[in-house]
Amino acid sequence: MESEPMPSSSMAVLTSPRRELLAAMRTLDGDALAFLSASSVQVSTTQSGLEQLLALAHDHVDAVMTRHDDDEREAAGSDGEGCVMLPTSLEKPAMTAMVARLVSNALRTLNRNARGNAGGSGASLMLAADVGEARYERLKRGFTRLKQHVVEVKEHRELLHRAFDQVRGSTMILQENCLVLANSDAAASTEVAAGLAESCIAIDEMKVTNVLNHEVATQSSSKMTEFQRFEEKLKAREQLRYLVEAAETQVPKLSVRIREYWWEELLDYRIAQLQDMREAVSTNRTRGRRGKMKRAATTREIAAKRQEIGFMRVFATLVLLLAALHNASRSIVHAEDVVTDSCQSEDVLWIWSGALTSHSVTFKFGLREGHACSDADFILYAFPELQEGERPHSAIGMCSAVDSGERGEGEELSVAALEPPNVKQCELVDVPHSARTYHYELTLLRSGVVAKSGTFRTPVPEGEPFSFRVAFSSCADEDSDPKVFDEIAGHDALFFLHTGDLHYHNLVVNDVAAFRDAYNSMFASPAGRAMLAMQLPFAYMWDDHDFGPDNSDKTAPGRNASVQAYREFVPHYPLPGGVSRSSTVHQAFSVGRVRFIVTDLRSARTPNTAPAAPSKTVLGKKQKAWFKAELLRATSDPNVRLIVWCSTMPWLDDERKWGHFVHEQQELVNFMKAHALNRWVPIVIVSGDAHMLAVDDGSHSPGNLTVLHAAALGRPGSVKGGPYSHGAFPGSGQYGLLDITDEGGEQGRVCIYYRGMNIYKGMLVEYDTCHPDRTPAREPYFPPPVAVRVILRALKKSKKYAGVAVPVLVLAALAVVHLALKRSQRRAVEDKKHS
Repeated sequence: MESEPMPSSSMAVLTSPRRELLAAMRTLDGDALAFLSASSVQVSTTQSGLEQLLALAHDHVDAVMTRHDDDEREAAGSDGEGCVMLPTSLEKPAMTAMVARLVSNALRTLNRNARGNAGGSGASLMLAADVGEARYERLKRGFTRLKQHVVEVKEHRELLHRAFDQVRGSTMILQENCLVLANSDAAASTEVAAGLAESCIAIDEMKVTNVLNHEVATQSSSKMTEFQRFEEKLKAREQLRYLVEAAETQVPKLSVRIREYWWEELLDYRIAQLQDMREAVSTNRTRGRRGKMKRAATTREIAAKRQEIGFMRVFATLVLLLAALHNASRSIVHAEDVVTDSCQSEDVLWIWSGALTSHSVTFKFGLREGHACSDADFILYAFPELQEGERPHSAIGMCSAVDSGERGEGEELSVAALEPPNVKQCELVDVPHSARTYHYELTLLRSGVVAKSGTFRTPVPEGEPFSFRVAFSSCADEDSDPKVFDEIAGHDALFFLHTGDLHYHNLVVNDVAAFRDAYNSMFASPAGRAMLAMQLPFAYMWDDHDFGPDNSDKTAPGRNASVQAYREFVPHYPLPGGVSRSSTVHQAFSVGRVRFIVTDLRSARTPNTAPAAPSKTVLGKKQKAWFKAELLRATSDPNVRLIVWCSTMPWLDDERKWGHFVHEQQELVNFMKAHALNRWVPIVIVSGDAHMLAVDDGSHSPGNLTVLHAAALGRPGSVKGGPYSHGAFPGSGQYGLLDITDEGGEQGRVCIYYRGMNIYKGMLVEYDTCHPDRTPAREPYFPPPVAVRVILRALKKSKKYAGVAVPVLVLAALAVVHLALKRSQRRAVEDKKHS
């Protein structure tokens, strides 16, 4: 009977030594407890204590491995044919290094979380959580494999039963025909009758013996036995799981039960396999090249089994050490830190996915107010859609608290900033397949109840040719029409690029609780629920209304609170700007051969009203340096054929938005031209903010960059900037689709076919970056003079504030007269100079 090999590097195959090693393990456990009882606070909070614990692990590994090296070397010897068995000691350095790394990682988490907790109680709790997470992950993986195996064996059993029924039916028909012939006239003679009788007896014997000795029957018998054994194990695992969940704080005792149920049996089975292979080598006397090859292959397999057994023993040692540490730290756990189990599936209010790559995705989910769910344990499973011949399997993501960011230099934090949010995150890393659809389930660990479920799709590995679709837009609030999100979901996009103004709370307070409430308020509205129900991972960057007030910048009162809420709530890509609340949240990622660069144009921004000067900036010094480096890196990377820059405000504007920062805009244009950045690898800008669909093919934009606009999801229409070669279409219920096509090959282009969509009118504008002749300009948009735009904005605001309509119009008229007079004066001066 074959058994699926279990990866030795996984926590799922933690195992204990054989019975003869249990005494040594118990001795180790006692030593560890004695050591930790004398210095538990030191171990919880200082590096020297961690080093002592690591030294203890090394000493034990050395002692156990030395003793077993001698035994195994003596038992190994030679197979009689010149093939020397490999001793486990050859693998000892790798195993001890792995123990060191695992202990260091676990205890590094302990130290990091102990800094903000007096007396080290937070550190001990964190370590307890780490031990619990490892235990649950191990058990869950075991349950998953067993359940999958049971399903496969059931299917195999049904097939074999059908085969048996066919053989049984054929045998019965053959026997009946034999009897008919024996009783017929043709069997009148004695010799014929005797022959037929013997044939009937032979058929009976075949039915009893030959069929049972047939290969199919043999496989069926072994599979049925295996199935029954695995069913019994599954029941035992389920019982053990409830025991583990009910005894959260009794790790050392539970580890003994786990060894009794699982580890000892698994290790004994591996040792039995090793003995069988040794006997096979010693009894295999087949001569010639084929025999030598077979013996060599078996010898290599023996070496692999020996290595796996060694890993099992060392991992068991590590688990006992962590269990001892947890047992010692239980004495300083406060009563208020006890985990409750009253969280229900309906207490998970929303789930938001993002940061999608070919091998990972991040989920963040909101919980109802109260400590019940914030202290509950969650786990996320992802099941890929299987292809023909694949066995069922899954990816598992452990869920933990979110990162709120560190305190900025000289920053005083409010009480609300120190309180953890009702948000948790789950990270799926190293998913088994790229370019595959996954079904995920967010599960309450104690009850096994699925709180949220959905799907996502991974792209191909970065740098490989890949064609896909992206939906993008901006500007929605709680009152937006949910229909726009329903339509976006129907386009089968890979992910959704949200370019700002997720909500319109326009906060002007330095209170992180207000920003948290803004996210929760949006997600609780019909529009917010429809947005998250699209089942699309997000790449999201804020603009002014969701960062702070209208036209907000780095001087906004809630600037750092907004950064903290973003880090807590948004499933973002890695943030190279830093880990503090005073940093920016710019990010970049790749899909196929496309590099997406997402810039933060608010948190480091100089106020719009500042005088125009080279120092006036949108990006800030650090982010601008990063942005330039990203452009250079992407252009020089042979695996990048297109750059998509998410600029959350219009690039093509002569009075507002980028028009406020003409010096920095020209600096970026000069940099791109100096390095031929848009020549070899095209740069395409996607933007929101302006509530319109618009395209410029580069004929009007600074740097001749292609500009694609899409907005508003659910706000009144408006036009900003221009000219736009393919027109500008203001409106609500609007979004853009980017069909990205990779032609493949080293010289193949990556093209974008853009469609500007309106849920009421359909497609309003389109543009193909590689084949512009297929999407010619129809109605170019040219903005009116600046003075007219000022008056139009004044009229728009007068409608909003009806009581001040007349004064606004008077001021607007005076402004126009003033501008006209200044213009005439400048012309008069110029004419005088020329004359």
